[in-house]
Amino acid sequence: AFRVQLGIFRLACTNGMIVPVRECILCKQVHRGQKDIATEFNESIAFLTEKQDSIVELLRNTAGEKASIEELREEFHKDYLAKKLNLNQKESEKVITLYQTTYGGGTKWAMAQAITEFARDVKDINRRTYLERSAFKVA
Repeated sequence: AFRVQLGIFRLACTNGMIVPVRECILCKQVHRGQKDIATEFNESIAFLTEKQDSIVELLRNTAGEKASIEELREEFHKDYLAKKLNLNQKESEKVITLYQTTYGGGTKWAMAQAITEFARDVKDINRRTYLERSAFKVA
């Protein structure tokens, strides 16, 4: 059995970002009887070409949207990230520094990039994947 969900994976250098798109399940197949799994899968994902423009638009919009953290007073920034991403204060501070200095701050795109760059240095693959998957939601 398997499940395939729609998402956007962006790789820049070693900086990855996984963006779930409405947690959409593209294909869910339970192994029962004689089925051509490859055909079922190909038919299920055929619509992705049609959705390409809306996915590109989603990414473009993040460059102009204000990051969620910008709605908070500065003294709450570290606590916000610590709670949303399960980070300690030092890790939250590193993300904020990346957000403000490396990526210029202000936008969802900058915050997502800061989180995924921080995740790049995380040794535990499960935690890294969690951070990369959460970056867009937290941004």
